[in-house]
Amino acid sequence: MSIFDEGPDDAPEPQAETQAEPQAEAEPQAETREPVVGNDSTVPLSALNESRAQLRQAQNELGTMRQQMERYETLYNDVQEYRKAQQRASEENQFNQDPLGSLQRELQELKSTVSNQYQQTNQQTQQNEQRQQLERTVRGQVDEFKSQTPDYDQALGYYWQSRKDELSDMGYGTAQIDQLMQAEAEGLAYNAIQSGRNPGEMLYKMAGRRGYRATAKAQQTGGLDAVQKGQRAAGTLSGSSGTPESTEFSLSEIDNMSDEQFDAFWDKEMKPRHR
Repeated sequence: MSIFDEGPDDAPEPQAETQAEPQAEAEPQAETREPVVGNDSTVPLSALNESRAQLRQAQNELGTMRQQMERYETLYNDVQEYRKAQQRASEENQFNQDPLGSLQRELQELKSTVSNQYQQTNQQTQQNEQRQQLERTVRGQVDEFKSQTPDYDQALGYYWQSRKDELSDMGYGTAQIDQLMQAEAEGLAYNAIQSGRNPGEMLYKMAGRRGYRATAKAQQTGGLDAVQKGQRAAGTLSGSSGTPESTEFSLSEIDNMSDEQFDAFWDKEMKPRHR
């Protein structure tokens, strides 16, 4: 046997294989993911918490402001009451020190109040009297001119209907037009009297410059409504027979009406009286 041959005695003992013990598998950790906005309209939790915190802060600030306002109102009322008390105390002190002087001051204040009220009332009365006097003067002069100008009412209606159409074209409403025309009529009457002119004659000439012609008065006045509206707007410029609310027509006016105008007059003015 060769030295290189291994015998049974020299063979190394077999070593037991050491198997590695199986390690316990680590449990998977749950991932914390914030919900994201998706098609289901969810919001991140952090954004929701932040929004709630801001809302609570705003509510707290609002509550604080309300408390401050309540304290301010209370303080203001207390100060006002204090001032009134101080004023009463001062008045009582003045009265105790000088009773006669205090009564005289109160009497003077009362006289001053009564005097102011009287002046205001007297001023208003004078203005009303002046207005009434102006109206009487205007009516008298207009009636005088009308007695010499049979178609005055037609000219008056023509002028005011033309003026109304102008104001309407400017964009004014019905109520505004009535107010403007009334103010304009009063201004025309006042200026005519101040300048020594007859307001009726002045307005008749103004109607002529607007296109009115006596030869075609019935057609150019715009009919029954134009005359009535002109009389209501002009007030005293219509004369004694044309107050702002009057719708009466003289026999001369009725006689000058066309057939169509008379039919309208009859339907509007006469029929209701016989029903």
